[in-house]
Amino acid sequence: MYAFDRMVYRRCNAIMCPTALVAQRLINNSYSSKLWVISNGVPDEIIDYGRSHRNIGANKKECCDTKFKILTIGRYSVEKNQKLLLEAVRKSRYIDQIEIIIAGKGPLEKELIDAAKELPCDVTFSLYEPKDLIDIMLKSDLYVHCANVEVEGLACMEAFACGAVPLISDAPLSSAKIYALHEQNRFIANNPMDLVSKIDYWIENPDRLKTVREEYLDFAATLKVSDCAKEMISMMESVM
Repeated sequence: MYAFDRMVYRRCNAIMCPTALVAQRLINNSYSSKLWVISNGVPDEIIDYGRSHRNIGANKKECCDTKFKILTIGRYSVEKNQKLLLEAVRKSRYIDQIEIIIAGKGPLEKELIDAAKELPCDVTFSLYEPKDLIDIMLKSDLYVHCANVEVEGLACMEAFACGAVPLISDAPLSSAKIYALHEQNRFIANNPMDLVSKIDYWIENPDRLKTVREEYLDFAATLKVSDCAKEMISMMESVM
């Protein structure tokens, strides 16, 4: 990483930073390159599919399943911190109404499965194909992002593009927190009590959940990959 830093990044005329928080870290570490804040973006087809199919997913949920679905996506690893979600849900007043889906794979799988066995609610662990994962996002009420280290949080972005309202850790090294549009979309890092209070809030306020879901579907439309690509082309042309 030292060689990559010295031989690549510090010799670049421009550096693309997915968020302003990443750019600020580079400034704090004395980078002199021109910094361009350009999101990695959400694939256009996911945004369009999420907007056109969200109501279908919601209707399926209403007619077939009354559980409040909480989704999180990521490698089963320390920095993704999925265990915090299990710890928080254990304290929920509505635990019997909750279903959790932890999508991914990784070295902490057994540890997470053992922790989930202590909960009196359904917890699913699986690695899904992209199309199946999008369908799960469409039917999810809440997307909980517990990661302590995150450059941007593409899984979180794709989830809210499909209408899953996000609840995001405010960890210092996580840039995903910039996508918290309201106070109720953010929780104190590594604090299960604050996390469960926000989860319970969304369960208790289904009308607000629907309103904020629409806000996120609109917000996702500003993060299309096609638009981000145009910004990247402008960056390259400027450097040339």
